[in-house]
Amino acid sequence: MHDNNRVKEQVEPGQKNDPDFWETETTFQSIADSTPDAIIIANSKRKIVYCNKTAQKLFGYRKEELTGKSTLILMPQSTRRPEENNRDKFLEKGISHVMETTSEYVGLKKDGTAFPVEISHSSVRLKPEPFYIAIIRDITKRKQAEEELQKTKEYLEKIFDTSADGIIATDSMGYITKTNTSVKDITGYSGKELMGKHASELVYCPHENSRRTATSRSIVRKHGIVYQYESLWQRKNSSTYPVETQITLTMDKDGNESGGLIVIRDITRRKKREEELREAKEGLEKHVKKRTAELLKTNKQLEHSKNELKTKTESLKELNTALRIMLDRRSEDVEDVGEKILVNVTELVTPYIEKIKDTNLNSRQLSYTNILESNLSDILSPFLQKLSRRLINLTPTEIKVANFIKQGKRTKEIAEIMGLSKRTIDFYRENIRKKLGLNREKTNLASFLMSLQ
Repeated sequence: MHDNNRVKEQVEPGQKNDPDFWETETTFQSIADSTPDAIIIANSKRKIVYCNKTAQKLFGYRKEELTGKSTLILMPQSTRRPEENNRDKFLEKGISHVMETTSEYVGLKKDGTAFPVEISHSSVRLKPEPFYIAIIRDITKRKQAEEELQKTKEYLEKIFDTSADGIIATDSMGYITKTNTSVKDITGYSGKELMGKHASELVYCPHENSRRTATSRSIVRKHGIVYQYESLWQRKNSSTYPVETQITLTMDKDGNESGGLIVIRDITRRKKREEELREAKEGLEKHVKKRTAELLKTNKQLEHSKNELKTKTESLKELNTALRIMLDRRSEDVEDVGEKILVNVTELVTPYIEKIKDTNLNSRQLSYTNILESNLSDILSPFLQKLSRRLINLTPTEIKVANFIKQGKRTKEIAEIMGLSKRTIDFYRENIRKKLGLNREKTNLASFLMSLQ
């Protein structure tokens, strides 16, 4: 063991051959290598004579790289303190008085990385030379945790100082220990003026004896660690104002009550708005009540008017029905008259005009006959209009043939009346069926034409 040889050089000659001594040294070596802390032993010249495995791993050196080197290689040049060079004093006293403490330093790894360490210093004298012992612990994580804790503390302090609500810290008896700036804005008292006062002194209590019970912790204990309520407080100028208060008890690490936090909020404006809303609600309720009564009255009037309107509507419906019946009858009468005129003219006049035309007429007589036939056509046109609308695709001759068929005339009769052959009338009948879409059906043409009325 190279480190052991270094120590052996410092051992008294009488101890070198003592097996009990070396058995003890071997035990130390085993214990030192198993400890989670780094252990470095240096002689009076600050030369490293021993380092355990944790030290080698912590600083990144192999054992032979550290043995015989100055302890100062494990510290950045910029962070070395004057007492690090206090070697003379160390030699005089055997134990350096300056280094009999646990201190925080900056360690330096082999790769040049600096990191925070905590070093516990001690020394031991192995005649005739003293040895410097350093137990070193990497406190990087602890420092990071402390930094995070400090950031959290600063953040909470910022929240405490910038909160719009007043925050009052008290001890376990309720005496004020700290306040934020909002407390002065709300109460009119500065932090100095409130320091040492009991928190209950800020509460407005007409009966002095009940003042302390207003913020008594017994109330909080009864309702739990956090209690929220509204109360009336008194400013420095003696004016009173409504406050929403929240009291939170703080506990120490043993779970005992250590103090409290009182958060106050001036709710004067809110109370004013609540009062305005209450008044507005009452006014609205009165208006609604009045309006409801008016609407009920109007509704009754409308109901009455509705009944009258219903009666009138029923009367009008009856009158309308009667008029419709009269108009329907009038229409039927008109149709009957038209039908009769059409039948009479067709049966009693038209055939004879056709027969006259078949006789030997001179031009003048033929002209008068044509005029007569035309005038009859004009007279009958209103009665033929309904049928003509249905048969709008038919030619004038086809319409005449259709009209005769509707009247029940046979082909021979129609041919004699119109002065045409039976074959020609059959041709017109076939054309009429095609134009009415009956050419593929067995529907009676006369019945179909009758249905068009």
